[in-house]
Amino acid sequence: MEYKIIKLSFPLKQKSLVEISVTKIPCSGRETIYDIVDFFRDEIFLKYKIKEIKREIKNDVLLREIINLHDEEGIDASKVKKMFRQIKKGEEILFNCGLPNIKLVRTKDNEFVLFDGHHSLLAYMKAGRKYLSEVPCLILETNKGFSDNEIMIFFGKHGIELKNKDWEDYVINWRVKEGELCKRKRKNIGEVFDSLGF
Repeated sequence: MEYKIIKLSFPLKQKSLVEISVTKIPCSGRETIYDIVDFFRDEIFLKYKIKEIKREIKNDVLLREIINLHDEEGIDASKVKKMFRQIKKGEEILFNCGLPNIKLVRTKDNEFVLFDGHHSLLAYMKAGRKYLSEVPCLILETNKGFSDNEIMIFFGKHGIELKNKDWEDYVINWRVKEGELCKRKRKNIGEVFDSLGF
């Protein structure tokens, strides 16, 4: 039986600590990343009390270095500004069920890819947050990291077009009906943030 690991991380007022939970999800190997997250939400997070522990931060990740899947064309700046105002009021950006809106996977090259929550992460950056430990997030990992083939799911129907190509050369713009596959202009979310002039 194969396992995937889901980590939930929530910032604490004491900057050197986060509140974290780690859940092992049994998988057959046929599930997509979205299937695993949905299973976790529906069959674990919403049904059971998840034990969270306070943990000291080690090897923090710079938000700016996280790989984006959308360039600025795929971002609605008014949505970012609305979320920014929410953060400034002291609220976190979460789904109604309490799960973080920001979701990431770790690749086989040990890089973090943001697959959900681009607007939220940009709003946190606008609010001055610099490290992953400073934002609520869900991180999906495996022992060996997610392969390029597994990451293709993020491109929807365009994933087929990327077969035998490097997915890191492309982004998807979901603001266009059916999504539009575009050549990547920004190598990370920091460059997207800078391009938006926040």
